[in-house]
Amino acid sequence: MIELTNDQIETCLKQIAQGNNNSLNPIYKHYQRAVFVYVRHLILDDGLAEDIVQETFETLIKKPKKFDTNGTAAFSTWLCAIAKKKTLRFLAKNRKHSKTYSEFNP
Repeated sequence: MIELTNDQIETCLKQIAQGNNNSLNPIYKHYQRAVFVYVRHLILDDGLAEDIVQETFETLIKKPKKFDTNGTAAFSTWLCAIAKKKTLRFLAKNRKHSKTYSEFNP
């Protein structure tokens, strides 16, 4: 796995904001698996989890400036928050998977 420092993440986000989507590669390689495992835990479906992970990184490309590099939250926390929001939206729209989520949210 590629290790990224906060400075490297910040540089990548600035480059993405300037239209250099290739700068997403190190971030994707570093965080994709962790985000997938997190979403897979919530949704219990590999295919759907991968779709949500892709949507999460698409959001990152569209809104890289939304992450507060001077804030207290870790980048991984911010990325997982996006993934969780996307997962919950999916579950709300697709009731057949709602029971799955309720098992984790009694």
